[in-house]
Amino acid sequence: MGKKRRYIQRANKFAKKAFNFLDKIDGTQDSQLLSAKLDTIISEINLADRGNGTFSIQVEGMGPGSAGSAGLEADKVVYTIDGVAVNANGKLTFAANTGTAKNDRDNLKTDISSPARSGTGAADVIITAGPREIEAIIQNEAGNVDVSKAVSKVLTIVEPVKDLAAVTAAEDANPGDIQVDIAAGIDLAAAASAGAAAEAAGRLPGEENFDLGNVASSKNSLIVSLVDKDGAAVAIKAVDGCTTVGDNVQSTAAAGGVFHFQAAANGGEALPGSGSPYVMTVTPADQSGTAHTPSAITISVPIA
Repeated sequence: MGKKRRYIQRANKFAKKAFNFLDKIDGTQDSQLLSAKLDTIISEINLADRGNGTFSIQVEGMGPGSAGSAGLEADKVVYTIDGVAVNANGKLTFAANTGTAKNDRDNLKTDISSPARSGTGAADVIITAGPREIEAIIQNEAGNVDVSKAVSKVLTIVEPVKDLAAVTAAEDANPGDIQVDIAAGIDLAAAASAGAAAEAAGRLPGEENFDLGNVASSKNSLIVSLVDKDGAAVAIKAVDGCTTVGDNVQSTAAAGGVFHFQAAANGGEALPGSGSPYVMTVTPADQSGTAHTPSAITISVPIA
């Protein structure tokens, strides 16, 4: 079998290497492989772990695509994760051809989904850590008929950790009270912006970092606990700058990320110096109130 015939009949294998040759088969070098002699294929799946429990995806394809717009233009790509199809609104779309430039494979790429969908829900983006197999297939413009074979790629998602090292805790102006300042460790301005660029541990999908400017129980929160110098648990009561939902602490809109705590005994009293230094643990929780323990920090708090 000649080299050129192999390129045509096994385009899936040789598409990248022989792209310039394959582009000539339909008579026009326009970075669209429109010849009926060619199959529609996925030539590349570009995946990236975004480091926060989400990933991005872009697919490159080649071939005539489905009937309708020229080539792959407006065709869809649907993908599954570990065999589970994502919601229909997670489908990718091949963009319009940008011109007649030769050897321009950017014409053969879909839009980038970042963050990519991860489940059957209309807004799911969070994916559990570990190796995940993403399988993609090209469909027609209506997104209901497969026009290529499936291609898969494995992406390893790293467990996301939110760095709270800049969060501080210390005895405040009221002796025996503890002040916790999260503002330096959490970008509250970005947190309040739904649709910000990145998600992080303890986040709502589509929001960056935390959204502590709202005390609704559907928002993200912190779980704060305290032990004395001997490791005995000390019940604490939020007294200013925050509210509690069960064990979870949420900021009031005007708090600016500063919380104040007293001992819960007798409805709220000063922490005794005999238990100093206390150790406070601050753990971010997601919108369901579930603790994200890999991001937890501990802070030693001396009380005079």
